[in-house]
Amino acid sequence: MSGLFEITTEVTETVPLDQQNRGEVLFKVANLSGRPLYVRARCQPEEADTQDWFSFTTPAERHLTIADIAFYTVKIAAPPLAVLGRYQFQLVVEERDKAEQNFSTGPGVTFEVIKPPAPPRPPLRLPDLSAIPKWFANLPRRTKLIAGGVALAVIVLAIIIGVILAITRPARPDLVIESLDAQPLETEDGNVYLFTVNVANRGNKNSGDFVLGFESNPEDKVDMGYQEVPSIEPGASRAIEMVGYLPFSGEFDSIVITFVADINLQTDEAEDSRENNIQSVNVSLPRGFFPTPTPFFRPTPTPFFEPTPTALIFPDLAIVGLNIESAPIRFPPFGTLYRADVTVANVGRTDTFGFAPIEITLRLASSGSVIARAVIEGLKPGESATVRMEWETDINQIGPQDYMFTVDPNNAIPEMDESNNTLRTAA
Repeated sequence: MSGLFEITTEVTETVPLDQQNRGEVLFKVANLSGRPLYVRARCQPEEADTQDWFSFTTPAERHLTIADIAFYTVKIAAPPLAVLGRYQFQLVVEERDKAEQNFSTGPGVTFEVIKPPAPPRPPLRLPDLSAIPKWFANLPRRTKLIAGGVALAVIVLAIIIGVILAITRPARPDLVIESLDAQPLETEDGNVYLFTVNVANRGNKNSGDFVLGFESNPEDKVDMGYQEVPSIEPGASRAIEMVGYLPFSGEFDSIVITFVADINLQTDEAEDSRENNIQSVNVSLPRGFFPTPTPFFRPTPTPFFEPTPTALIFPDLAIVGLNIESAPIRFPPFGTLYRADVTVANVGRTDTFGFAPIEITLRLASSGSVIARAVIEGLKPGESATVRMEWETDINQIGPQDYMFTVDPNNAIPEMDESNNTLRTAA
């Protein structure tokens, strides 16, 4: 059904991308169906293998009332090794439960992947000839002439060799993980580690900004962590600290955590230098500290760890504001539409960007079932953000229901205090 939504964008020509081939496109979506809908947006590129280049800055699924207007911002991020050229995609908005019948397609949007500009060639440095040993002045004149001629010939030969090497072998960085240390932090679960990774640049060119990431074997179910590292000069090194939260639900003796420098391949290194970007560490874990998964959500807060001096480096998420509004649904199926504006703050000592995105869930307290979700990319210390969550109840509901709003329900982010993540209310 092509007339279900009106999808427009202000982009009339090619979308401009930056030197890293990244950009954004804003779409405006209007509900023309004459009824409230729960919709889902997705990007449909001409090239199927470019699907993972596109992402949304806001949730792709949302509720639209009659004649409602929603805005979607699509982020474009082509990988460093993408084929150069023009690409096109369209925004598709569909009714979530009837996606094959009820959908609309927006106008085609074109963008061009270009080659990043080449860095400037470093200037050629000549040796300093001003420092002449004192003993040279006492040599005979003939010996001085011979020694000077030999020295001049050596200098000229060195300059010629340097010019040839500069032309045939361009300057490149070479990132190397020199050392890796893992220290367990004082927690009740015993599954939080502070990793110290020492990364050096053994090449002859600045590395540029890159991303240091870690991962484990897929069966260990450890989410990858990321840390953006500023550029490292040739011959220099930098120690990076990363906190790894290992959310296990079983018994393990140890696992292997692998760190990768420049995990997104942003740095133009020599092909034979990639293997020294990787280093692993075996992390020992105590047995018997891992809780047994329960079949449904229990509202009691799960203790995480006491705030020790080491623990004060973590963030601390809390729900600091909640506003709920309701309106009757006048079209079948009749019922009530609820909207909640939930404000989440980081009252800890560090940001959350080194961990997973912040998830907020809404559950029925009686059954523990999830009825709404929202996501925040991250928060700095002292920063807060407000998200909107919507859900519907049918006309047969009698009396108020108890709801539970929880930030970081899966404990994917280590915090100073895990007991302030849930807010319970009736509506």
